[in-house]
Amino acid sequence: MIEALAIAVAMLVAVGVHLLLDRRLFPAIIGLSLLANAANLIVLAAGGHGQSAPILGREGTATITDPLPQALVLTAIVISMAVTIYLVALLRAVSRQTGRSQVPVICTGDAERDPEVVARELGKEQAT
Repeated sequence: MIEALAIAVAMLVAVGVHLLLDRRLFPAIIGLSLLANAANLIVLAAGGHGQSAPILGREGTATITDPLPQALVLTAIVISMAVTIYLVALLRAVSRQTGRSQVPVICTGDAERDPEVVARELGKEQAT
């Protein structure tokens, strides 16, 4: 069971990171949600298995689990849902204003840039 959970967490993290590295914003939001779900699974797995109950009933085989990891995951689900809704609303506002939903290129490497622009930025005259 724990191996299947570890594989599920690894897959969620891999897909989440892949989507976060996309230039489009909506897949990045979905990737962030997948990473939040992977973190929730890790917290639940860390909670461990049930222990014997302090007060035994008629069967005598009752088990209980620690409620703290479940409470933490419930809180994390609510917070990640609120963050996702906020990011989707922000994406909608930005796409309405700019007309596109991709992240613009902020800076490229100097090797890809025009030598004249680089020389002007460095304050040097281009030697020809």
